[in-house]
Amino acid sequence: MELIGLLYEGACGAVDLALTMLRANDIIARGRAITKAMAIVDELRATLRSGAYPEYASTMMRLYSYVQDRLLQAHTHKSEKALLEASRVLKHLSANWADVMKQLSSKSSDQPYDSIRQESELWAAANAANPYSAVFAPAPQSRSWQV
Repeated sequence: MELIGLLYEGACGAVDLALTMLRANDIIARGRAITKAMAIVDELRATLRSGAYPEYASTMMRLYSYVQDRLLQAHTHKSEKALLEASRVLKHLSANWADVMKQLSSKSSDQPYDSIRQESELWAAANAANPYSAVFAPAPQSRSWQV
């Protein structure tokens, strides 16, 4: 679980470096930093499991896609605004992750608890605190082209 926190730190650091290189007009270093950030976001995406909470995994997948889209836009259009937005989303996700891990570690190991109930409560708390959760409409249940 600590690896996820390290991935968020690495992604945030790479985006911050990309911002610095954008302001310094260093195209190569900016490209490397953005490429590194995109690779880290790919790793974060690979950690998603849709087993018990598919809506959570789906929301996170869309957020990661959004961040990667903003990083690509930032690089192709030299957009500081897009880099700042990617940084803001990643830092928000990182802070939420740290809060969830803190809540999990504060649970006493000698108290029995239902892990599914606990995970559900944490998901509800994280979802309520996530300003991006309302940005994306839920996926349609069926498609007209499906047979």
